[in-house]
Amino acid sequence: MPSNLASSLEPPRAEPNVRQFVQSESRAPHRLDALLTLFDLFVVGCLAALICFTNLSSPSIGMGDETIYVRAAQGMQASGDYLSPLVDTTYFYGKPPLRMWLTPPATSLLGQSSFALRAPDAACGVLLALLLYSFARVMFRSRLTGLLSCVALFGCSAYVLNHGPRMAVIDSLLTLLFASVMFCAWKVFAELARSTERHESILLWSVLGGIGSGLCILAKSGAGVVPLLVLAVFALLSGKLRRLWREASWSLWTVLGLTLLISSPYFLYHCAFSNGACKNLIGLEVVERAISGFHNTDKPLFYFTRIFADGAFFPPLLILGSMAYGLYLAAFRRSSAALFLLCWAIVPVLFYSAMASRLTWYITPAAPAVALLIGLLASDMTHAAVRSILGWAERRSFFTSSAYALVLLVGLAYYLLGKNVWAVYENVSAEKERLKIDQLVHSVLNEPDFPVLRLFNDELAWDERAYLHMLGDRLREIASLEEAVAEASSDDFKGVVLTDFHQAIELIRRTSPLEYSFIAPHWDRARWMTAVSYGKSLGGEMLSSLQRIDFGSESFEPLFGWESGGSLHGRAVRKMTGSHAGFLVRGDFAYRHLGTTVSLKSAYLRGRSKALTAKLKLYINDNFVESIEPNSNGFSVAQFEIEPGVWQAGTNSLVFRAESTVEGTALPEHSLIFDWMILRPVGVESGK
Repeated sequence: MPSNLASSLEPPRAEPNVRQFVQSESRAPHRLDALLTLFDLFVVGCLAALICFTNLSSPSIGMGDETIYVRAAQGMQASGDYLSPLVDTTYFYGKPPLRMWLTPPATSLLGQSSFALRAPDAACGVLLALLLYSFARVMFRSRLTGLLSCVALFGCSAYVLNHGPRMAVIDSLLTLLFASVMFCAWKVFAELARSTERHESILLWSVLGGIGSGLCILAKSGAGVVPLLVLAVFALLSGKLRRLWREASWSLWTVLGLTLLISSPYFLYHCAFSNGACKNLIGLEVVERAISGFHNTDKPLFYFTRIFADGAFFPPLLILGSMAYGLYLAAFRRSSAALFLLCWAIVPVLFYSAMASRLTWYITPAAPAVALLIGLLASDMTHAAVRSILGWAERRSFFTSSAYALVLLVGLAYYLLGKNVWAVYENVSAEKERLKIDQLVHSVLNEPDFPVLRLFNDELAWDERAYLHMLGDRLREIASLEEAVAEASSDDFKGVVLTDFHQAIELIRRTSPLEYSFIAPHWDRARWMTAVSYGKSLGGEMLSSLQRIDFGSESFEPLFGWESGGSLHGRAVRKMTGSHAGFLVRGDFAYRHLGTTVSLKSAYLRGRSKALTAKLKLYINDNFVESIEPNSNGFSVAQFEIEPGVWQAGTNSLVFRAESTVEGTALPEHSLIFDWMILRPVGVESGK
């Protein structure tokens, strides 16, 4: 085996780089190869679906671009005008509508939810994985390259987590369409390189490429032209433009014609008939971004910092190694495939670096090309390492230094790929904080015929409005508090009243809600909002109006002075170890503003001291609130009220201090036992 590492990595031998890295693959029967390909596609699809769809509803729809596109799609669906998206009462011409057109079918099929809004993007991620594997099989005839390329792509956090397949934005669709155009172009170049004329095949792939190119522009206007720029650079550098023009110039006209035919009607229509559309679509979103810029205008090396210093895309070591290997193949082995991928990976980065606006997701369409280069490098190193090991086993000789280095590099490459994928999966599988309005709407939509009455006159926050829109006909505006009280007082009313803080306090005082949730000010919503629920528990962030604290449960939060009391009458209980014990209780604004009714079930085990009774003094946040005397040798329920203002809205400390009724006599240890406590705002009935 050669000692030189580069020479041990077999390069492509045939143009247009349709090569075989493992000879056994070419000898495998066609049927077996087809079955193995289907198996690979299944594995790739499962990996991509796991990354793209896991925990897709978390976090809630974001405050930035995601909310804009979601609300534009919702406005489009509500108005029935699919050419002019509406956000509130303003037309949105910031981006073409292709991605927004996918939202209505998704919500019609899956129902209203964050999951449904993001499902088209997640599906684009899965389709991109399948396309990337197919790209590797067509370009290199290597299963391993295809599998490793997909692993590399879904370990790319900048693609997966930043305006990617887990957000309801346009960039995941753009990346898929970009890759589709590149796949079609490679098929055209591959057919052109064959000795026999294949005009029908070239025409087919030219038509598909032209459609994909037009859809790219219809997805993100000026950004959709970049695939054609990449292909132009490749055609010039590889010298294939002259042959393409000489033998199949109609292919170029087909692509350009279809690109214009698909994309131009939308732009021409709005520039001609929609006031302000041309200024937004072309002037602001294309020309202004390119010349003046809005983001990171003072950072000319922004993308290189993100790629190499921050490691936001792939491990920098793998990027540098794969680029160097690609340059080696392109320069010394005349590999068209390597040159094609290098153009795809580098041209978008240089193009967007020259623009004034710079954002990470602008260059994510180049990520599939880098993933293919990384997959190619790791695959070739793997095969070279296997040949080294087999050669060593046959000759029974010592490893050379280059063989040792090769095996170590292969292990490092696999480690870095696996580490990145695992880090991305840990991120997507971790629960993230969701907006309370998101959880409320999700719970309401899970209950049939569960209306929401809105008595909140202010606008919700920018990102909250998307969720309120999901309610559709479930949402009904009401005019006054009296109307809300009348509906909520009905025995058969099951629904939610959405109102402000002060009206909610009055509503809770005058009715008997099942649950409620106070929602703090958020972004451009400056006032507190409250959801008050009747008839059926919604769970989630809702707090039951009858808060039950079981002393023997795991949810009991002791501070000091407690021990498990075992089980009495089939229920877990808890004992005080001495004369002082404290625990924590969640409070809320209703307790603080209305006061609280408390029911406490406790007992005093007096033993032989028949004349000795106990007195319990209860303190909330160091404020004395009540003194009770538990029954001796039997449970009793004491009920009392706590004045408004004692409770905090958050966590509260409750402390019991036990005393003997006989002065100078101490109570026996472990003699006070507790079963449960029920808290409810004053005015809320215990039975409803």
